[in-house]
Amino acid sequence: MVEPQSTRWVTGSSSARSAKMTKVKCGRSVAVTRHPSKVNQVGPTPIARSIFTSWTLSDFQAVANRYVRNVIQVVLGDAHCQANGTEEYLNHSYIASPNIYLGIYDDEELKLASFFHELGHVLVPKDFAASVEYYSPDVEREAWRIGFEVAKNEHGLEFSQKAHEWAEGQIQTYVEGWEREQAFTKSRKIRSNADSAVVA
Repeated sequence: MVEPQSTRWVTGSSSARSAKMTKVKCGRSVAVTRHPSKVNQVGPTPIARSIFTSWTLSDFQAVANRYVRNVIQVVLGDAHCQANGTEEYLNHSYIASPNIYLGIYDDEELKLASFFHELGHVLVPKDFAASVEYYSPDVEREAWRIGFEVAKNEHGLEFSQKAHEWAEGQIQTYVEGWEREQAFTKSRKIRSNADSAVVA
């Protein structure tokens, strides 16, 4: 429920079950959280599944600013699509510090879930990433976990079962690619060692 640009919503005092909403005139629209721990907080964060579609680029950027990141919305036919191929951005987002490249999605909830996943990469503890190979499925899985946790705890977003299953599918695809890459790297090392033995 996002009002026109001249209105924003502010929570009033309430119980944990329902937050009283009050309209306040201001320069841009913002939705507030109904998460019990966030009552009386004004924020640029949509909170209910019904308003996943209301996130604008400025809403994504407002969240990303907290982590010193820029959000770039990829659009069909833009320079990113021309350089890397449109298929690279269909239902996929990427982080290349300091930018989050928000892909082209046919489902706004999945776009939002993907955005928080990319923020999860920023928040993966350095000691954890150092304890495993940085591009490993363990880091990818941790980024999804942290991103969903931040979405829920800091922004009151509860993703659907469909979004959780989609995220699991993304992790599985990453695992399969990782396993192929590991097998290829191992094979290349074996051939290299064999070639070295022949030369000696």
